[in-house]
Amino acid sequence: MLTTAQLDERLEHALGLLTGSGPVGGQRHATLRAALDWSHGLLSLSGQTLFRRLAVFAGDWALEDAEAICPGGTLEAADILAVLTDLMDQSLVVVERPSGGTRRFRLLEVIRQYADELLRAAKERSLLRRSHAARFAALAMEARGELNGPKQPAWTRRLEQDRENFRAAMAWGLDTPEGLETGAEIVLTLAQVWQLRGEFAEGLMWYRRYLANIHAIPRRVQGDLHESTGFLAVHAGLSDEARSHWEEAAAIFAEVEDPGAVGRQLHYLAHATMGTDAPRAAALAARLALEEEAGDKWWTSACLFALGDASFLQGDLDKAADCYSKSQVLARQLGHSFAIARRCVRLGQVTRTRGDLEGARHHLGESMRVAKDGNDDWGCTMALAAWASVAASVGSPRTSAMLLGAAQGRLDQYGAVLWALDRADFVRTASTATALLGEDAFREYLREGRTLTTQETDSLVKELQEPPPPGSLAGSPGSPGIRLTPRESQVLHLIAGGETNQSIASELGLSVRTVERHAANLYLKIGVEGPAARAAAANYAFRHALGPEQDTLAVLHQNPPRRR
Repeated sequence: MLTTAQLDERLEHALGLLTGSGPVGGQRHATLRAALDWSHGLLSLSGQTLFRRLAVFAGDWALEDAEAICPGGTLEAADILAVLTDLMDQSLVVVERPSGGTRRFRLLEVIRQYADELLRAAKERSLLRRSHAARFAALAMEARGELNGPKQPAWTRRLEQDRENFRAAMAWGLDTPEGLETGAEIVLTLAQVWQLRGEFAEGLMWYRRYLANIHAIPRRVQGDLHESTGFLAVHAGLSDEARSHWEEAAAIFAEVEDPGAVGRQLHYLAHATMGTDAPRAAALAARLALEEEAGDKWWTSACLFALGDASFLQGDLDKAADCYSKSQVLARQLGHSFAIARRCVRLGQVTRTRGDLEGARHHLGESMRVAKDGNDDWGCTMALAAWASVAASVGSPRTSAMLLGAAQGRLDQYGAVLWALDRADFVRTASTATALLGEDAFREYLREGRTLTTQETDSLVKELQEPPPPGSLAGSPGSPGIRLTPRESQVLHLIAGGETNQSIASELGLSVRTVERHAANLYLKIGVEGPAARAAAANYAFRHALGPEQDTLAVLHQNPPRRR
């Protein structure tokens, strides 16, 4: 009688749905409640007490959670294991063993709803929900101190195991005025998990709901909420909203006299407008100096990373590489896999732009390994987009387009956008692949990339990690990928020899504007741009044996076709 959508809406009251009236089904399903009543009646007093109290959990739970939340009255913490074993014997509790983890327990949803009815009848529900929220808030606070260190992957997995319990605790915080601060502390801890998993939409939903009740939250916590909301908003492409939150956070932290937190907001604001707002970049540099003086490794690393982005966008590859390398040293000292993966991506992008494809493979390969080990979906997405640029540079436009599609599919799923530097690289790579494939073929491979499984994208990346055999390098005669025209090869050869556009024009009998057009085309094909494009193109030429020492091009150089 009901559609799938209607059934879904009623699952919260599944017990009532199953025991509803009907000519046959109602009588049949009424036996479910009778069976539960019978099983419950067989339990000891302690068994009945624990059974109804377990209804407070959403999803599964660990034994330690039950021991912390459920005792009270005649039920002692020391009794929980024995009583839980009895409930398992009665098939009222299901045992689960996550891969590589310890045993966890669950009530099937219909049974949980039956237990919840008993909990309400015993007038214990409010007390148990408060204890439940306190337990998971304490867990969140313990995790917060570890999420910026070597234990981050393990703690991320631990927090993800209790995803449903955290959601229940955060919902309780919104329902109960006394629970707002407790729920807010959980929300603040989960911000990094939402970023790692690319779940920006869910994170923003919770943050906005707590900010709607901000008047009842301590001022310091208000600042923390605004700061983290801005962090999630900027990843979701909501730059204006992000800036508004960081500006509000800066004002709050100034009010509570926390200059370090004010500096963090300057860092975020500078990063949000990187490459377009010199005053913001100056503020970032000032923050960097403060952090270095204070010895805060994590924020020094973050500021160096942002300063590297600013330098990269302005074409200063040497400064960018230096900032990223120093940032990476600090990230490794902290053992922070989240940061290590992102700095590997940046170092890979710098080395690729310089024409060092082997170096790019090394850095991006490490980035993918670290991100996967840390369940860092967002880090994997950044790395996939960077690998697409490598594919374009080595003459694999089809692979490039498919990896771009895979990355874009993840972004669409997350409701997110790449950072400014990554967006620019994405657009540049798409332009290169389109130029090599043609627009129709590019769009087809892009669509195909959106449908790739994780195993299929891993396979494409694995192919790129192997250097191409001699003779198949991009731009070489007979190359199946990037094909420079003879004239573009000549121009690249002369650029590598240090010639100016004027001298190349004179050498080849061309106009300067024609040389500039050829240079622009070859830059697009090999994936370099900006103020450092010429140096990167020269580096590319030498690495791919297209420089002045190459005999084939030397012949062309000695006998160039003259303009008619």
